[in-house]
Amino acid sequence: NSKVKDISKTKFDLLFFSRDVDQTIIGERYYDRYIDPIYDACSKDYKCLKVNFNSSLTDNKNYINPVYNIKASILSRIKQKTRRYFSTNPYLEGLENLSETYFNLTEKKIDVDWVNEQLTAIVESRNFFKLFFEKVKPKVIFVVWYHSPQFMGAILAAKSLGIKSVDIQHGIPRDYHPSYFYWNNIPSEGY
Repeated sequence: NSKVKDISKTKFDLLFFSRDVDQTIIGERYYDRYIDPIYDACSKDYKCLKVNFNSSLTDNKNYINPVYNIKASILSRIKQKTRRYFSTNPYLEGLENLSETYFNLTEKKIDVDWVNEQLTAIVESRNFFKLFFEKVKPKVIFVVWYHSPQFMGAILAAKSLGIKSVDIQHGIPRDYHPSYFYWNNIPSEGY
């Protein structure tokens, strides 16, 4: 808890989100193979903060670049507490009608419970990150996996506060990857 208060005293230009799964061990130190090269280049000219969502029980890893760890379990509890500060999920309205229309067109069912769970996770993440971004005031956030509910929520919060977001490409997407291909009608102002 004191860590959150400590970082909220500083304003950051760039905020980088790292994940445990992207860490590579170099010598005896951890290096995020996607985030750290960009962090290294940007930290020469900008005030940067790297936030790692740590799923392990300990957060005493020796990182090459300084990192602020947030345990995934703690994030989950914080998101639940932020629910009371925000209204209900506006994205769930009409979900049953959409499911029925989709079935009438395709004869396939949408798993409404799964969609509800994902949208709720996005909105809870948005609620948490909106509060977090209001404290650290980044100008730009960087994520590696924009299509996770956690980072969709972060991007949604950033957009609501006028903060730019950047998805860092990782791996080689194939022609069939729906998260990166066939986006033919992108609004000029972005999403």
